[in-house]
Amino acid sequence: MRRPTLVLLALLFCVPSCGSSDTGPTDAELAMAGRSAALDATLLATLADTLLFDLDETLDPSQDAAAAAAAIGQYATAALAGCGTLTTSATQIAAQLGTGCTLPSGTTVAGSVQAVVSRANASAPLSIALSFAATVDGYSLAGTATFSTTDARTFSVQAQLQSSSGTYTVRCGEGVLKADGTASGSAGGLSYSATLTALEHPLGVCFPDAGQVGLTHEGFTSRVVFATTSGTTGEVTLVKSGSSSSAVTLPAYGTCPGH
Repeated sequence: MRRPTLVLLALLFCVPSCGSSDTGPTDAELAMAGRSAALDATLLATLADTLLFDLDETLDPSQDAAAAAAAIGQYATAALAGCGTLTTSATQIAAQLGTGCTLPSGTTVAGSVQAVVSRANASAPLSIALSFAATVDGYSLAGTATFSTTDARTFSVQAQLQSSSGTYTVRCGEGVLKADGTASGSAGGLSYSATLTALEHPLGVCFPDAGQVGLTHEGFTSRVVFATTSGTTGEVTLVKSGSSSSAVTLPAYGTCPGH
C-alpha cells in the first residue's frame, strides 16, 4: 500500500524540474532585446552628438551654463542649416524638426528635442537635460535624459525612455560613439536587464560594430556580441548560457540595415 504514496511524492517533487517546457526566451526575442538595449544608448548619444553638441569638441569644462547653452545653440544652428525651427534662450534650446532633417553626419532626425543647461557652481558638473519625442534614422526615442560632464569629453547619462531606463557612460572619438552601462526595459514583450560593455557605434552606421550586450531575463542569461560586419548587416553572435553560440540578425528599423 505504500507504493502509490511514493509514486505520488516523486511526481510532486518532479513537477518543478522534470520535463519542463520552459526553455527561456527565443533567439528572436533576445535579438530584439539586445538591439533595443544597444540602440537606446548609442542612438540617444547620436541624437545629442549630431544635433546639439559634439561629445568631444563643442563644450569647454570651464564654461558656465549660459556659455555652454550659447555653444550648443551655435552647434545646432550649423547642424540644422535652416532645416526645422530652432529657438534659444539664456540656458535653453528647443528644436522642432518636423518630418526630418538630415544632419552633416548623414543622420536623419525628426520630431522635437529640448535641452536645458545647468551648472550649480564652477566645481560642479555641467549638465544638459534633454526631453524629446524624436526618431533617429527611423528609430523611435521618446523620454528624458541628462548628460553630465566634468571634462566635456566623457558624459554620464541618466535616461528614462519610453520602454527602458539606463545609466551610461558615453564618449565620442574619430566619429565613433562609445558606450558602457546598465539598463532595464522591455522589447517585443520580453522584459530584460542589460549590461553594455565597450559598445562602439560609428556615426552614420546602423548598428554597433564592436562590444556586447549581456541580457538577463528571469534567470536566463545571454550575450549579444557585435563584430565589424554587424554595423551594416545587423548580424551578431548570440551566446546563451549553457549552450553554443549562434548567428542571428537584429530586427531592422527605419531604413536599417542598408542605409
